[in-house]
Amino acid sequence: MPALTFPIVDVRDVAEAHLRALALPREKTEGRRFILSHEEKLSLLDMSAVLRDEFAPMGYRPSAMPMPKWFARVGALFLPELHTLLPLWGRAGASFDAEPARSVLGIEFRDARDAVRLSAYSAVHFGVVPQTAAFKQKWVPPQ
Repeated sequence: MPALTFPIVDVRDVAEAHLRALALPREKTEGRRFILSHEEKLSLLDMSAVLRDEFAPMGYRPSAMPMPKWFARVGALFLPELHTLLPLWGRAGASFDAEPARSVLGIEFRDARDAVRLSAYSAVHFGVVPQTAAFKQKWVPPQ
């Protein structure tokens, strides 16, 4: 798992922000951009821990192994995508000011860990990740 950290936003918060921006008077939103990002940033290892807690009982095995930077450097010789990530390695991740989304749109962001967990459920449900028998028995799509 690469030592990378990302800001997180739940797709439901993005949809809610769009709806609220459309419902507000034009003068409050015209010409503005609203950054949507949870205050909490998660590393890929943090995300993996969330997924392990939820999905290990269903037969999934999210990685718990951090990738050494030397390994990433060697891999970057062959994968340009990995080369672009090296400057971000081990850094805290970008920070964004989402206060206008809170104050103007009234958005209260959902929990970042919950967003990761539910994204994984969707990935399995829609076939991006194969379903295990235990998953089929447990999950009911949200309404």
